[in-house]
Amino acid sequence: MKSILTLSITILMVGCLLPRSPPPSAFLLLIVGCWLLGLLFRNRATYSALMVITVSLSTLCWHMYTDIKGLHWSYLNDDTVEVSGQLVSIVERQWRYGQPLRRFEFRVTELHRHAVEYERTVVGRKLLVSLYGDVAGGDITLGQHYRMKVKIKPLQGLNNEHGFDYVRHMLAQGVVARATVVRDQAMLRLADSIDRYSLRAVVRSRLYDLTEGMSMQPVLMALAVGDRTLLSDDDRERLVNLGLAHLLAVSGLHIGLAAMLGYWLVFGLARLLCWPLSWIRLDLLMALSSAGAAFYYALLAGFTVSAVRALIMVSVVLICRVAWRRIQPMQGWLLALWLTMLYEPLQVYSAGLWLSFVAVLGLMYLGLGRRGGWWWPQLGLFFVMLVPSSLFFSKVSVISPLLNVLAVPFISLLIVPAVLLASLLAFVAPELALGLLSLINQGLAFAWQGLMWLDGWAMTTVALAAIPRFVYCAVVVAVLLLLMPRGLPGRWLAMVMVLPLPLLWLADPTRPVAQVTVLDVGQGLAVVVMSRNSVVVYDTGFGDGKAHAIGGRVVADFLQANGVTRIDRLVVSHGDNDHAGGLGELLRRFDVSAVVTPDEHLLAKHQVNFIRCQPGLNWTYDVVSFQVLSPMPEMAELNDNNRSCVLKVLIGKRSVLLPGDIERESELHLIAENNKALQADVLLVPHHGSKTSSTGGFLGAVQPQLAVVSAGRFNRFGHPHQKVLNRYRARAIEVVNTAYSGQLTLIVDRPGDDFRVERYLSSYRRYWQL
Repeated sequence: MKSILTLSITILMVGCLLPRSPPPSAFLLLIVGCWLLGLLFRNRATYSALMVITVSLSTLCWHMYTDIKGLHWSYLNDDTVEVSGQLVSIVERQWRYGQPLRRFEFRVTELHRHAVEYERTVVGRKLLVSLYGDVAGGDITLGQHYRMKVKIKPLQGLNNEHGFDYVRHMLAQGVVARATVVRDQAMLRLADSIDRYSLRAVVRSRLYDLTEGMSMQPVLMALAVGDRTLLSDDDRERLVNLGLAHLLAVSGLHIGLAAMLGYWLVFGLARLLCWPLSWIRLDLLMALSSAGAAFYYALLAGFTVSAVRALIMVSVVLICRVAWRRIQPMQGWLLALWLTMLYEPLQVYSAGLWLSFVAVLGLMYLGLGRRGGWWWPQLGLFFVMLVPSSLFFSKVSVISPLLNVLAVPFISLLIVPAVLLASLLAFVAPELALGLLSLINQGLAFAWQGLMWLDGWAMTTVALAAIPRFVYCAVVVAVLLLLMPRGLPGRWLAMVMVLPLPLLWLADPTRPVAQVTVLDVGQGLAVVVMSRNSVVVYDTGFGDGKAHAIGGRVVADFLQANGVTRIDRLVVSHGDNDHAGGLGELLRRFDVSAVVTPDEHLLAKHQVNFIRCQPGLNWTYDVVSFQVLSPMPEMAELNDNNRSCVLKVLIGKRSVLLPGDIERESELHLIAENNKALQADVLLVPHHGSKTSSTGGFLGAVQPQLAVVSAGRFNRFGHPHQKVLNRYRARAIEVVNTAYSGQLTLIVDRPGDDFRVERYLSSYRRYWQL
């Protein structure tokens, strides 16, 4: 059975790695073939194996087909459609462009006056709806039904190495497109119904009212109903840094605890009341109570992917227990993993899936006939989780084992049961529920103060990306051998295998001498120039200049995944938010030696060394030289775009020109003053390909072989403009757009080598990346 489940899981994983979705006919042939083979074999084991494979193939085909059909909403880009449906998520409230913004998931039940093929595509799927202003004419909340006109926008992800795949994440949640409510059209409220969304909304509303004014309301709401919208970005990052983020996610730990509470509640009552076993099977009643408690908590959490995953794991254990079926732990683990991936195969990319299942596997391993204190599982689990943590987060909390030893019992055994009890008392005894929530709030506030103090330490987290994966994988294997029972001979020799590995890493000859990476930041710009001992960043992507900006997170995640802790020079070409928007995030997360920019006012709120960007400013790191060509003093009267900091990067005999958002006027100045200095092998297309830039004279002076456009797909400016692309093509210049290629990297492996060009989507394209 284990081999069958392993094969089926492998099929689902391989299917999600495909660059293109096979045609349904190919899946149909495979499914029919497996089914016919199953009929030919009389052997029960062979028949069961083929049926399991058939189910896996059928489920994979269905998910891939519905995902691709759902993404066809992109063909309705900027079209206005009228839809009816229901709010199926908690409304997230923000402030954007000087007005309130509410964002929620909307399940479509009917598509009005539109093509039938689109109706078959989207009915039953979800839209991520943005609502600006007060179009609804009042408050909107989870579970309500509306009819409204929306403007369709396709899902757009940023395709970068080590980056977050937004499209995949949305598809895993059942969301197939974005939409914005048309402002001049009122939303029509429809009759509500009683379902799981409205029930969750009622519980959330009651608990929100009871906890209003409490200092720990965001944490209480996250634990009670999975509402993390009240948590600030700083609080989220603090929990990640301390290795405690899992405690506020309603997933395996909490739902498993709820199931245990339901199980032991019935068992305790049966012992107290001397339950007559002849009336009903006690084990069945306990299992039903356990499943009911787990289902109730998953309902409060909104049946998120993580909650359903935990519910599947609990169900496997309960079904085997009720059926009096002895099942090997590894077999049960594989069965739960298979069922989870059948529910949503795209979870193969989810950090939550692998962290949950690796944690369970680690606890199974650590419990193999081994004695140890209460600290033993946490210490062993810390080393077991090093590999998945480093793969997904590139860092690990060094104090996580100690904190989890204290926090897991406190949250799981005290806070969560009390919160669940309060959610029930809120409807029958509100005063009692209020008193209980006040006690919980005081306990959490005391614990939170301790976490804030610990988060202030300089070494709470360690970046694992700086260590090659084969090094810490070998360390984990050695530690696991050491954790084996004492009867295993020679286990102390395991440490010998890790001693030479750091030396191999330090002498690694395969790392390139330099690389220039144009990140996919949508409608913006961010370039990272790395040599073996230095990092220079040119522009920071889109954002508001404050911490946690989107562009800044993209750049920061890329740097962190490459083991970078210090930025030698941060060049900000000018003050537009699509170039300087991530500045605050980078200054918060990295040690920045100096910021080079023509706009000193950008640093008014930051304590950092300032260097004015002006011609004559040059510097060199390793084999990489940098030359500033503009803005010149005579450009003082030009607009901000024309006063962009123009930087030339030279690596040996190869060069890259980074011109920011310069336009025609600045290009003419550069041609007149620095005609020969403009020549470069690679040109970052000025102003994202605007028709006010890339004049014929400028292209003639630069003479690039490759031009790179950094623009957002379906951007409202129409960048890059077709006339501009024609100018490049007329000169036989290859043009690459990050909107379609993803991250683009120019690599110099050895001094004197030519650029080796890598396009992210050429190597890592998946079937949903259309």
